[in-house]
Amino acid sequence: MNPKNISSKSTKEEVAGFFRAYLNIKENISINFIKEYITGDVLLNLSNEELEKYLGLEINQQKKFNLYLAENRDKFAKNENIKEVISFNSSAEEVKLFFGNYLNFKENYGNINGKNLKIMNEEDMKKIGMKLGQRKRLINFIKYLNSKNIIINDKSSYEDIEKFLIEKIGVSKNTVDILKLNGEALFKLKDSDINNLDIPK
Repeated sequence: MNPKNISSKSTKEEVAGFFRAYLNIKENISINFIKEYITGDVLLNLSNEELEKYLGLEINQQKKFNLYLAENRDKFAKNENIKEVISFNSSAEEVKLFFGNYLNFKENYGNINGKNLKIMNEEDMKKIGMKLGQRKRLINFIKYLNSKNIIINDKSSYEDIEKFLIEKIGVSKNTVDILKLNGEALFKLKDSDINNLDIPK
């Protein structure tokens, strides 16, 4: 399979097939990608420890895996699969439908509503039986919902301002790094301070 054939939209079967050929791994190892629900949109979220523990990749295979992702990052960085189908105000029934449709997770885990979802961490997800890829997808979705509700003020940290400028305003990471603003500095900015920078109008 050609490397160009997988992206953030690839299914777990497509990802497994590609890496079986690309990494020259045995079928029983490539099946781990399917068992753990590793779709294209979570590839950038996998640590070396997870590659070994859940997918069975050896160190040299991990290096080749990471090199491939580094060289093709643009194909996986934009997560076009995320859609705002639920919110932190959603009912337990709505979250259940979301888990089934978006994560293909249909286990009997009890009642989780939108408010519970907001405070879930990866350990909580493990406890209810989610596979690695399902957990990564849900974590990405929770981050996405959080990014929709970014509120800043003159007390905001550099990290909060960075997130706001990139995700809400569309400022490039390079420009954010040049500005290095916290909340206090942001609210003191003058037009003359940003005239020569790439800031969306």
